[in-house]
Amino acid sequence: MNILPCSILEFAVIRHNYLNVCSFDALSPRLKKFLYPLEQHDSNSLSLTDGLSYEEQIRYPMKSRAIALSSAIAFIMSKKGSVEIKVPSFSSEQLTNFSATLLRGGRFHLNLMTINDNVAITENEKALLNQIALKDKGDEAIIFDSVRKIINSGDIFTAESILEHCCKCFDGFSIRKSNIIGTVKNCLGKSSEAEYFYNNHDGTLLSQIKSAYPTSMLHLRHHPKIFQDPKVASQLLEQSFKQLQQTEISAVLSSDELDFHRVFNRNGYALILFKDGKVEESVDLLKWGLSVLGEKGGKFHMHKSVILYNIYQCYKQSGDIEKAHEYMDMVLDIDPMFPEYWLEKISITSDSDEKIQYFSKINDIDPYHSDSVYLHSIELLDRNEISQYIAMAKKAWVLDENETTRYNYLYSLTIHDALSNIPQASVSDDNIEDYLIACAEEAYNKHSLDFTAELLKVNIKAVEAHQ
Repeated sequence: MNILPCSILEFAVIRHNYLNVCSFDALSPRLKKFLYPLEQHDSNSLSLTDGLSYEEQIRYPMKSRAIALSSAIAFIMSKKGSVEIKVPSFSSEQLTNFSATLLRGGRFHLNLMTINDNVAITENEKALLNQIALKDKGDEAIIFDSVRKIINSGDIFTAESILEHCCKCFDGFSIRKSNIIGTVKNCLGKSSEAEYFYNNHDGTLLSQIKSAYPTSMLHLRHHPKIFQDPKVASQLLEQSFKQLQQTEISAVLSSDELDFHRVFNRNGYALILFKDGKVEESVDLLKWGLSVLGEKGGKFHMHKSVILYNIYQCYKQSGDIEKAHEYMDMVLDIDPMFPEYWLEKISITSDSDEKIQYFSKINDIDPYHSDSVYLHSIELLDRNEISQYIAMAKKAWVLDENETTRYNYLYSLTIHDALSNIPQASVSDDNIEDYLIACAEEAYNKHSLDFTAELLKVNIKAVEAHQ
């Protein structure tokens, strides 16, 4: 299909570029789902978090996790040497990140797509685009069902674009679907917009209950610190919990769904207790939630893993590492394919050989998990496995450039006197301090402490000149 109508599907643009140089079979199940969100996938090959159907999804990808998907695909492409990629515009954050990862990984040529560029799409994607093209005459149900699948796959950027299209074209859509719109906005770091949509519901009792929990999380976690208000969060959760006791809600929710919402609510309140330092009370409340959930499957099973993880966090915070291990092992029994849980296991493990085994497990699950790659590099440095450290430090930087990975990569280059060979060096105002510190470390490795001290004085003047 011509690029113009399908440019809204950013996953299709990324897929188009990927398949021009790499094979579909080289992708992990998670990346296949990201690139083909409207098709069927085997959930058994995915983590519980990634494999849960869109109908039962309760955990949504924050922007960093969503961007990591396109970064992983770009990293695979970069191993093919010099490649050409084409994008419909330079305004997309996701496509910009995709291009930047390729730039860090190797040589590539970036061009704008033209009307002559065709992108292969599936029948399901074609059906979605046809409904979008009809504007207010399109089938809202078909579009929304597709959006939920796209969210479930991790492409929250495309999801936001389609949801905004629906808000413009379908009267009352922003009210009917306020909760999911708010969730996508929050995932993208737009917490103020998220709160607006969470509160922009139809006013029914069920909508009030569904709005209370995510809004409380904005005030506990997601808003910028200056806008967070634990008192507001507490009031929302307490009011919502009282509403869940009303007989009116029993006519709308089954007993299982009612239990689910009650446990969900108390899980949120346990976070308030945890932040207040009331760790034991938080654990008691979370264990009550486990007893209510029982052995049900689907989202109940998913929620059970979340509660077990929260209990683990409580014990970790209190310093009871033995209990922390016990509960993290329970979490891993439920969801052994979720890399973040293995990283938590590593964080409470002191034996270096055990840590390396866990890093190996993560690599088997997802070799492009940037946080894991970075932490693995640090462990390799501690073990003095320098050649592996250098390779891993670069991989972490390519996958996710930030202050930490950039400095780690620069430091790795000082070991082999390779600062002059930084790919696309681009030493700018944003990274000059890291670069100069790395130069000083290289000088210390090669020369004397006095020489390094003099170099640091020069570096300080250089930094001041850039301010």
